Amino acid sequence: MNGIENIVIVGFGSIAQALMPLLVERYSVKITIFEKDVDATRKNIAGEYGASLIQKMITPKNFEHTLAPLLTDKTFLLNLAVSVSSEALITLAQHHDSLYLDTCIEPWEYTDSQGAGLTSNFSLREGIKEFGLQRKIGKSTAIIAHGANPGFISILLKKALTVMAGLNKIEFLPSCHQDWAILSKKLGIRVIQISERDTQISLS
Repeated sequence: MNGIENIVIVGFGSIAQALMPLLVERYSVKITIFEKDVDATRKNIAGEYGASLIQKMITPKNFEHTLAPLLTDKTFLLNLAVSVSSEALITLAQHHDSLYLDTCIEPWEYTDSQGAGLTSNFSLREGIKEFGLQRKIGKSTAIIAHGANPGFISILLKKALTVMAGLNKIEFLPSCHQDWAILSKKLGIRVIQISERDTQISLS
């Protein structure tokens, strides 16, 4: 993120709030946050880290004229809200040469009448893959569905594999998706399982 002068965040839930100390620790830049539900807690957290918190719901009708004035080639746009279209914000960010990241693939807010199939994880993933194929090469970087698991855990895994390769004197630097499988094979790794403990309890 060298050269980034401002960060724009859409959504200020638990993920965005937890991200604030990491952002201000590493980057001394202006941070602007858009959140539809602003309460005292959110105000206090934003204020503690010197961020501007604006109460506004980002919608298909207002996202462009709301966000566009803040986007430049030195902007990092983070979509951390639900029901705010990944495709729409990627298109807008790349139009202004801004960097983009989200934690999951989101459509605009929808109703049950649209059918569950159109909003399933599989359908959304296939849609974003097709969307990516239609984008021109050379646009600014957009990282999609980069949450914790899957997402950040992949970075930690790849770092671990490269460290293991160094310790085992294996000179092989992966440059594509398939290369990571090749490196794992060279290291004698057959299975990698990364799971998490789910503490959610059903009320039923």
